[in-house]
Amino acid sequence: MMNLAEGLVMRAREIDQIVLQGKELMVIGHINPDGDCIGSMLAVYHYYRSKGKDLTPVLMDKVPPYLAFLPGADKIVSLADYQGHPDVIILLDCNSLGRAGDDKLSALSEQAQVVNIDHHAMVNPKERLEEGIRLADPEAAATGELLYEYFQMINGWDGLPVVLKETIAEVLFTAMAADTGMFRFNNTSSKTFRYAGDLLDCGINMEPIRIHLFENKTRKQLTMQSVALQKLTTTAGGKLAYIAITQTDMETAGVTEEDCANLVANTMLLDGVKIGMIFEEKSDGVIKVSLRSRNGYNVGKIAAGLGGGGHVLAAGCRKIAPIEQVVKEFLAEGEKEIALVEQEA
Repeated sequence: MMNLAEGLVMRAREIDQIVLQGKELMVIGHINPDGDCIGSMLAVYHYYRSKGKDLTPVLMDKVPPYLAFLPGADKIVSLADYQGHPDVIILLDCNSLGRAGDDKLSALSEQAQVVNIDHHAMVNPKERLEEGIRLADPEAAATGELLYEYFQMINGWDGLPVVLKETIAEVLFTAMAADTGMFRFNNTSSKTFRYAGDLLDCGINMEPIRIHLFENKTRKQLTMQSVALQKLTTTAGGKLAYIAITQTDMETAGVTEEDCANLVANTMLLDGVKIGMIFEEKSDGVIKVSLRSRNGYNVGKIAAGLGGGGHVLAAGCRKIAPIEQVVKEFLAEGEKEIALVEQEA
């Protein structure tokens, strides 16, 4: 077994027993799901289905089209349509129920044992998961990385059938690649590379994963990227870049909300930018906020302070307010963070 802390191993085995003893299980990830979220959900889904468990993967939002290639993605159901009554809820890639669902999830959790596997360090205190069993490692590059360790800790990896191991390896590799920018970001460690190599040795093909995550773009997505770049604005002496996308912008460009995926990366392309923000106005009035930063600047703190969550270098939030108000709030906090870092330098 890997050299893992005894406490983590005990907690992992406790979670495994809870799941194995459950009769009806839900596995759920965070709103605005990304590759780590969905890859982690599908890894747990495939593993415990192989153990004969009645398990349903559920999301508040739709599976992004670029992740539909993952094996089992078509099995994910919307929280609104979910009709089950789980006695175990497996919460992945976020550490609060409020980051995963609405009042329906909260009500379901009152009758269920909640177990949580996650790598996020930041959590909104108002939404902290007060009850449940948690396996957490903020040093892990992705929840998918932590899950690979989890399967080792419960002695569940080596004995898997070859085909099932390849399937789980594919979704775990996708999870890790998504949260590390294909192993380019600062959260990538030597351990991440070792685990990625282990997963590649299971026979998976890295090329389609890279293409789906980072290269495949529709013409409408490229059109939206062009619109976003035209709207790119800076403040704080060029250290904070932001883009605000309204419903009118989408209508004018002839695109839909699905065509706006992953636009936040564009805010970090400009030389000198330390913090990037994108604000997307949804048709239901929700403003989706995505944040990115360079090493030394903490956007997780900004998001948590305004009702969201995430990492130091990548975070997000949803707000119900006019987009102008949301932009103003986040810019103010972003400028404070930049000023604080410069003051301490």
